[in-house]
Amino acid sequence: MTPILPAALMAALALAACKTETGGGAVPPPAQGGAALVDGTYDLRAEACGDPASETRLTLAGESWRFYEARCTRSAVGADGAMTLSCSSEGMTDTRAAKATMEGAALRLTDAGGTRLYQRCDG
Repeated sequence: MTPILPAALMAALALAACKTETGGGAVPPPAQGGAALVDGTYDLRAEACGDPASETRLTLAGESWRFYEARCTRSAVGADGAMTLSCSSEGMTDTRAAKATMEGAALRLTDAGGTRLYQRCDG
């Protein structure tokens, strides 16, 4: 793979999965402890939950994570929420370290792109 492709993949995944919107404010500090990740649909903007084409949407189904343009498979989740996401977007692949924890009905996701707080859309 040429050096340009990894950089292009990182840029594509950053745009698809790493929007840093949080609904208007700074992301609060993480809660202590951790609950199991809950399958479902999440969005960075609660008002976008009704929009299936939202660019800030994330859907969890077990090991399968779907962002707007990226499809990922997660590794086992450590007690602290640490995991690896293996993602593909527009024909390119990437593997990155991430940490995900539940905070009430919200999902806090941290990776090299920063920390985002996704609001639960269903259930």
